Amino acid sequence: MKIKPFFVFLCLYLFVAVSSLSLQAQIMVEEIAVPEASGIACLSDGHDIIVDDDIGVFLLNRKLKAKLYLSAAEYDFLGELEGVTLSSDNRNVYFLSENGGIVSRSLIKVNEDNEFELQKPEVLGSLSQISLKANKGYEGIAILKIDDKDHLLAVHQEKPRALAIYSLPELKKVTMCKLPEELKKMLENLSDVAVDSNSGNILLLSGKSERIVEIKARIAKDIEEIEIIQVINIKGVFNGRPEGICFNHRGQIVLVTDGSGRPSNYMIIRNDGFNSVK
Repeated sequence: MKIKPFFVFLCLYLFVAVSSLSLQAQIMVEEIAVPEASGIACLSDGHDIIVDDDIGVFLLNRKLKAKLYLSAAEYDFLGELEGVTLSSDNRNVYFLSENGGIVSRSLIKVNEDNEFELQKPEVLGSLSQISLKANKGYEGIAILKIDDKDHLLAVHQEKPRALAIYSLPELKKVTMCKLPEELKKMLENLSDVAVDSNSGNILLLSGKSERIVEIKARIAKDIEEIEIIQVINIKGVFNGRPEGICFNHRGQIVLVTDGSGRPSNYMIIRNDGFNSVK
């Protein structure tokens, strides 16, 4: 299905094709002691890094017990965190703050007990502003490989709903494009993003729509072609609103919610529709 170019400056040609039906996800839900979970990254040893909108960075163990690891009270650039992701070699973790689109980084080291430790975080810079609307900025990040190099894929929440790619560690904008109408109808906002390292497909999460859309994108200098692989509905099985998404070390899709006064939820999607889910 061809559509007219919607963002001529950067996205010169964009085609969207729907290749599957909408599916209802089967989800395992557990409560976690992170008040306002807004993003998640899963370590290879079964632990998880979860960011909280107000408090900072938590480490979640295999029993889903949360411990505050990096505090926003100590590092002010870790306030208003909305996204977190791991480098492809699992040596760095990147954080995204909604406050000015600040991106920071922490080195990951393995201690004598063979456990992961996060080192003192540092600010890399800020993502370029594309909206003047307050509290409607970048909401999630993931690592995207281009020419065998890690790049930062960021999603802009609303006005506009958009995808943007930045180089690392310079944070130089490579390209940006707004969502086409077909995707906007499915995704009322963009809450987070994840990349399937096996297929290269991109998963877009909308908290408002309570929906995940899996897409395949052809990326050269621009995001030139998008194919919608499938749509996964995740309505009504959790507290609050879905805010974070990633793949765990087993290739399963993991979500976290902002409990908004109730306990936040940690969810694993069980759906054979996703090839990466075992």
